[in-house]
Amino acid sequence: MRHLKYLAIFASLFFFIQVACNSNNIKARQQLNEQNPKTLIDTCDAFHTIKAFLKWYSVNIYDINKINLIKIVNDNNKSIYRIDFNNTTKYILKLKATEYFSNIFLQEKQKYFENCDKKFINIKQEDGPAEGLDADLLLYCQDWEFLLNNLNKINYKLIKKTNTFSIIVIDYKNSYDLIFKINSNCQIDYIVPKQMWNETM
Repeated sequence: MRHLKYLAIFASLFFFIQVACNSNNIKARQQLNEQNPKTLIDTCDAFHTIKAFLKWYSVNIYDINKINLIKIVNDNNKSIYRIDFNNTTKYILKLKATEYFSNIFLQEKQKYFENCDKKFINIKQEDGPAEGLDADLLLYCQDWEFLLNNLNKINYKLIKKTNTFSIIVIDYKNSYDLIFKINSNCQIDYIVPKQMWNETM
């Protein structure tokens, strides 16, 4: 009988230790998510991905925009704009390091820079805001401060969901309408103004 009594006590202690460990693990995961928004990607929640990206961008946008994407080159005795591809590589690598963006997004951004360079060669722009680079390249607006300073007032609406992607539109005071396409890895494939969106993206 004494052995059975000890066995029962041991089993009870083991049970309470297991419950305590599981509770601590859950609390630790919750604290990690609160400290590092990027870990929310692991939940594969498209809304969380967008919110975490916007929070990150609101902190890092000034650093990102310090990268000068254009350079001045001589062209038949004229100083014209060209894309600085060394710096666009730095720009893309900074985005890649966040893990918010898919290869599709990064490749499309590279194509965009290449097209801008071709346009500069054709139009031979010498001064003024650089054609195609005069607005924020991720939020597609010039007055992005209003959006990033009011993240808690943004409206989010799911407009399509499949097994491989989610399409979400965000807006702030009906002034900014951006569509995000989030893939099954909870990375951003596309960010485009609503009026530019098409189903082939």
